[in-house]
Amino acid sequence: PLPVEKLYGVGPKTAQALKGIGVGTIGQLAGQNPDSLERLFGRKLAVYLRDAANGVDEEPVTEGRETTQLSRIITLKKNTRDPEEIFSQLSPAIDDLHSKLLAENRSFRTVSAIAILSDLSTRTRSMTLDAPTADLRMLRDQARALMRELVTSSEKDLRRAGLRVAELVGAADQSSLTEYLE
Repeated sequence: PLPVEKLYGVGPKTAQALKGIGVGTIGQLAGQNPDSLERLFGRKLAVYLRDAANGVDEEPVTEGRETTQLSRIITLKKNTRDPEEIFSQLSPAIDDLHSKLLAENRSFRTVSAIAILSDLSTRTRSMTLDAPTADLRMLRDQARALMRELVTSSEKDLRRAGLRVAELVGAADQSSLTEYLE
């Protein structure tokens, strides 16, 4: 059973008042007589507390912020500095990232390779393209080049490897070729 303090808006004073009438958990609050709550807190807070304890919320559901980047990270089968081995293991994650982009009808402009080394330090390399794209070959080529750069810039083996795409734009945000020709 969760304590009443876990409810949004229930601070120490309200919790203390509730405990004064024998209510210490959200479950106890959910079954509380509305009249006793109203006498203690007034109508507005009493209704809120009872509804919140019962999972009732009249707030409209709003969409979260739009995703500005997507990433995938894998743990390598063994620590290594071999770029081809790393890329081979990272390849399914790249495909998954590309599928997610296509499913959301999004393109990227920045590609970043992420390396977590054997000492658990993190290194990244990024490249920003001239124009947004969702091209798998471009994604793979940039990932390979950036991962190779990460491997050669460190003397330590990689433990984990990943790829991030950023500066995402949706189809509605992109200009078409015909717009440039007009």
